[in-house]
Amino acid sequence: MKVSAEEIARALNAKWHGSHWQARCPAHEDRNPSLSISEGENGVPLVHCFAGCTQDRLIAVLQARHLWPTPDTAPPSPKLRRAGPPKVRAGASHSTVVPLHPPVGQNDPPDFKVIFKREPADSWAWHDENGAVTGWTVRFDRPDGTKEAVKPLHWDGQRWAPGGFWPDGGPRPLFNLPELLARPNDPVLIVEGEKTAAAAAFLVDSHAVTTWPGGVNARAEVDWTILRGRAVTLWADADQPGRFCMADIGHELLRIGAASVHAVRVRGLPDKWDLADAPPDWLDIEKAIAEAIDLRAASIEKLNLRTSAAISATEYPDIRWAVPSLIPDGVTILAGPKSRGKSFLALDIALAVAAGGPALGSLQCEQGGVLYLALEDGERRIKGRQRAILQGAEPPAALDIALQWRSIDDGGLDDMELWIQARPGARLILVDVLAILIGAGPDRGRVYEQDYARMRPFIELTRRYPIALVLVHHTRKADDNDPVLRISGSLGMTGPVDTTLVLARNAGDPHGTLAVRGRDVPEREIALQFDPDTGRAWQLGAADDWRKSERRRQIIRALLDAGADGMTPAEIAETIGSKRGAIRYMLMQMKRSGEIIQIKPGLYTAE
Repeated sequence: MKVSAEEIARALNAKWHGSHWQARCPAHEDRNPSLSISEGENGVPLVHCFAGCTQDRLIAVLQARHLWPTPDTAPPSPKLRRAGPPKVRAGASHSTVVPLHPPVGQNDPPDFKVIFKREPADSWAWHDENGAVTGWTVRFDRPDGTKEAVKPLHWDGQRWAPGGFWPDGGPRPLFNLPELLARPNDPVLIVEGEKTAAAAAFLVDSHAVTTWPGGVNARAEVDWTILRGRAVTLWADADQPGRFCMADIGHELLRIGAASVHAVRVRGLPDKWDLADAPPDWLDIEKAIAEAIDLRAASIEKLNLRTSAAISATEYPDIRWAVPSLIPDGVTILAGPKSRGKSFLALDIALAVAAGGPALGSLQCEQGGVLYLALEDGERRIKGRQRAILQGAEPPAALDIALQWRSIDDGGLDDMELWIQARPGARLILVDVLAILIGAGPDRGRVYEQDYARMRPFIELTRRYPIALVLVHHTRKADDNDPVLRISGSLGMTGPVDTTLVLARNAGDPHGTLAVRGRDVPEREIALQFDPDTGRAWQLGAADDWRKSERRRQIIRALLDAGADGMTPAEIAETIGSKRGAIRYMLMQMKRSGEIIQIKPGLYTAE
């Protein structure tokens, strides 16, 4: 039999490229045309696969499809001269080989009894996109009626033989492919197994039905891309492997871009039931498909999303404050250097909330139960501090004090939760100090992540209960313009908390500042004055305003000490330890307000 190059090209849907035809090679899974077809001397067809298929393999595949001259008429096949794309480099080869297709028109079923030495219970033909049979699957049942196995058959070049009719290692084809392509606008129903697919095609007219070869364990080897852009419904067998399998297929279909993916969910079906079995009287198959769950929408619902409009329309309760404008519900870190008054400040706040009195002298607190964990102090010290702060007033009964507490790792958080549940009016928990409750710092390495993880239990506690939790902590010795960065530990320590309060105060100085940062508090810096007799701190106002007032007083004291001789701006700056430029500006303002007198240019007095 003679076959011309043009006939081969026509059969392979090749395109003419000036000197040769180019087509997809039938000897391997060819996504980009790599087969060159041309005509040599005396009409001899010349073929060459630039992807690496051997001539023997290529000619065998063409012969099986009756697209190559028979051996008695075909001359030797010379190698095609190098043309077109370069050859694949040495050592490169395809990892998959497409099995041979039977001759065109060979669609009749083989004699399965001859092949398998017994009759199968059922058989199904598999087709390519052109409707040609590419393989068979046959089912054998045991004497008790249970399924034994489904076995595939492929064309080996001369006959049907056992083995997969798909490339080694995949991808595996879809069942009923011609109908899928003939109904591009219809939804697709995927079921498990050929028997179920055949039954579903009879029961469901609205969908093109398909399945895949090999069962649940072969789902990852299937080429699902043909369903890109299609509306797909999945109906799993009524067993756990089937449901898991269809869930994986659903995720893959969403990944490759299926227009929609729905999953049928029917409760009460017998175990291992599928659409090939007799349906229960109560089951409406079409209704079950129509009510299938949208997997994309279900996936989004799991994210617990809310729209911006829904949030805007929601009425939320006002922020609850343990200390107004300073300590809201949630986690607050109160940090400061050692022995600068932060424990006095913490106890003062605890007493104010427990009694319903003022904190920092003027911040009136709503009364509520308080738990104060004084983990560095003894009862004698606590008694002395309370007596100094209260100045004769009765200690509030709503303040519970503990000098020992289990660490977080040993159940300390559970103990806090028990206290909250036992005190219906609980408003505040103070921990002095944090390090004792959480133990040693993280090891070197992922410090941020470890610090963050150590703070998460506190955050979760305040999300479960409406309570303020203040954690007293230390600052580092290193100075930093950002007060939050002065807090000991990494940003993983301060990042998850709601509020940070950073105390700054020099030793022996009755004045200090409290930097306030947080999600629900206005960012500011407060000036504080500590009473040396009681240890209490009083709010003086904004720190910048206080600094200016305090600097004015320092200037006036320096000028009074200098007497009538007066002082220059440089002398004043050196005396009070300030910058010369700032002093010149303040002297100008003080002269205008009549607080000081300018004796002559560059010389000032307060007399």
